[in-house]
Amino acid sequence: VTAAANQDRATVETLVAEGIDVNVARADGATALLWATHWDDLETVDLLLKAGADPNAADDHGVTPLERAAENASLGMVERLLADGASADKAQDSGLTPLMTAARTGNVDVVRALIDSGAPVNAATAETNSTALMWALSAPHPSIVRLLLEQGADATIETTPGFTPLMFAARNGDIAMAETLLATGIDVNTRSKDGTHVLPFAIAAGRTDFALFLLERGADPNSWMGGVSALHAAAGGVSTWLEEWTRNHGRIGGGRLNPRGRLTLVEALLASGADPNARITSSAMLMFYIGYPKKGAFETFAPGTGDLRGATPLWVAAFEMNGAPSLIYSVIPSFQNSGVEVLHALIAGGADVSLTTD
Repeated sequence: VTAAANQDRATVETLVAEGIDVNVARADGATALLWATHWDDLETVDLLLKAGADPNAADDHGVTPLERAAENASLGMVERLLADGASADKAQDSGLTPLMTAARTGNVDVVRALIDSGAPVNAATAETNSTALMWALSAPHPSIVRLLLEQGADATIETTPGFTPLMFAARNGDIAMAETLLATGIDVNTRSKDGTHVLPFAIAAGRTDFALFLLERGADPNSWMGGVSALHAAAGGVSTWLEEWTRNHGRIGGGRLNPRGRLTLVEALLASGADPNARITSSAMLMFYIGYPKKGAFETFAPGTGDLRGATPLWVAAFEMNGAPSLIYSVIPSFQNSGVEVLHALIAGGADVSLTTD
């Protein structure tokens, strides 16, 4: 094992010739074959397999040689291991399969070889329920996404925290992958188990074009995530209301909308029928505002005096221009006009200027 780990092929050859047990393992369960596949050393792997090495021997975490080959995106190694009996459906203790790893590392031929050898396309990890399709979308690897879908990958499965495949595409702003997913028949208005809709998620991730694409495909303009509507997310920064959502689901990713993008989305959402007086139903992260007392954190009715439930899109837009995130407006003067135009658009769309937070 040490010789293989040190990439000392000559010593491996000598020991094999002397009749050493090629399946002996270290304390962590790692065998010489596992190390040889880690180094993508096909000659040493071939030598060990011919000497009787077990292609399915796993370390203490359930990692097999095939997993290492998939990690290296090495088609030759994958084919050699499969030819010698490596199991394509053998998962790590976490539930991670070689197919998931191959979907992440990006060699479509490796993915195809694993599927042809019986790798289950809808296998999911134990803790997060992540599938190979999600890994491919997250990377992203379009050709692998298409292959997985052709082979029966389920585009409706969601992770334990509540991420759908369409949300992975949204986080990347990948319209082409979204079109591929929607072509399978999934509903653009499908919500995850906690009610999260992909439209406000895409907006919160800063994906203007993706959000507009969703609206064109019939996304509900009054959709929600974490107590925040799509129009709230377009009107201004809503991360402080989404702290609990983020803790439960993980990072939103993407970026931050610039003021021009906000104006475009606000106008599009209002034109599609978004409620200009929708009220946020989640609590804000109080400590965010305490950190900015100069913004009025301790003044009556100011951010920080309550949990800010009930904020309207207009309230969010007003704070966007006058709160902690407002630096961008002063640095780029043209954005100042865009911010004012967002306020005007909301008011013209029916926003009630008298509504306060709860």
